[in-house]
Amino acid sequence: MSSSSSPPSSSSPPSSSPPSSPNVAPNNSSTQTAYKGYSFEVKGKVQGVFFRKCTVQRAQQLQLMGWVRNTHRGTVEWAFAADATMTTALNDMRHWLWHVGSPQSRIETTTFTPLSEEQIALIRHKYLHFTKLPTTKRSDDEKYKM
Repeated sequence: MSSSSSPPSSSSPPSSSPPSSPNVAPNNSSTQTAYKGYSFEVKGKVQGVFFRKCTVQRAQQLQLMGWVRNTHRGTVEWAFAADATMTTALNDMRHWLWHVGSPQSRIETTTFTPLSEEQIALIRHKYLHFTKLPTTKRSDDEKYKM
């Protein structure tokens, strides 16, 4: 669903907007790209077994954006997004989270929820490069709920 645009001509005036930050997705309204995203929670033996580290590595290999964190409940939460044309990468990540994980992990259940457009926009703005977040505290449950 992505559309391409031609490069600016040499006669066009320079842009007055600042250069894009490497951590923020460009906001170019002339080229609209559809994005898909999911949040998940994985239960089982997923903390203390390098699950987050392996998740970050896998997400970076697949060029996904988002975040992962441990919870105070002993689970791992994750939110990720990608260009909707990257169906293979999105499905591969879902499969990895459900069936593979880190070498020492034991995944019992995985719950996936599609993200809203607003949640995807937040990920695109704050987590363009996949990020490992600190463990949540009990008080963070509602504050950071996807």
